[in-house]
Amino acid sequence: SGTEEARLIWQGVTTDLPCDTQKRLVIDIGGGSTELIIGQNTTPQLLESLPIGCVVFTDKFFNHTYTERAYTQLTVAVTSALAPHIERFRSAGWQQALATSGTARHAYKVSKANGWLKAANKIDIEALYHCRAAVLQAGNADKLDLEGLKPSRRPVFAAGTGILIALMEALQLEQLQLSDNALREGLLVELMKKR
Repeated sequence: SGTEEARLIWQGVTTDLPCDTQKRLVIDIGGGSTELIIGQNTTPQLLESLPIGCVVFTDKFFNHTYTERAYTQLTVAVTSALAPHIERFRSAGWQQALATSGTARHAYKVSKANGWLKAANKIDIEALYHCRAAVLQAGNADKLDLEGLKPSRRPVFAAGTGILIALMEALQLEQLQLSDNALREGLLVELMKKR
């Protein structure tokens, strides 16, 4: 289930984090869903899985061309999916926000390669706006040739970037710390517990 996936993502991310009292928000954008988790230490407190993902939204909004209209429609879809949960997340609050998995990592790599970042190991909203502008300038995936962007990631980069921007704007986030761990590491921890 989406909730179980979110729990395992949290378990993976927190293996590398210090044990302290900080409340953390973790965002994981996948191909078919996006998981949002708030918790402390190894205990997740809020777990949500939203039906928004970079592969699904590529097919839905960016199948042929990249336009401002497509980004607007994507943003509306993201904010609509988040709307039933956003007050609970804002009320819970957090001291640190993290992003994991391919979408955030590739946005970071492109931003770093093009000199758009403000800080190391963090993706900020301004860098993502630069990514979006570059996508729109390219017009379609065939012409999207950005420094730091792997050819295999090119088809879903526009949608992934759009989802990340929409989530950060809705949750009023200026930047996200990157985590190298995610679902895979969470599954490994789960397997080790059962040994």
